Amino acid sequence: MAGNVREADFSLIDDPAPGDWVLVHAGFAIEKLEPDDARKTLALFSELQEGMGDFGAP
Repeated sequence: MAGNVREADFSLIDDPAPGDWVLVHAGFAIEKLEPDDARKTLALFSELQEGMGDFGAP
């Protein structure tokens, strides 16, 4: 997300394939997402980050 690259364990996902959208938590891919759901989720995260203003800065 936001250009960050992380390694993730895909052992909990059935038949992972390049291009799949997945939800990752604590280093594990835990759920495949439909492309529309993934886009909506990314849009929500973007809105949350914008709403945080300076509070979201490292």
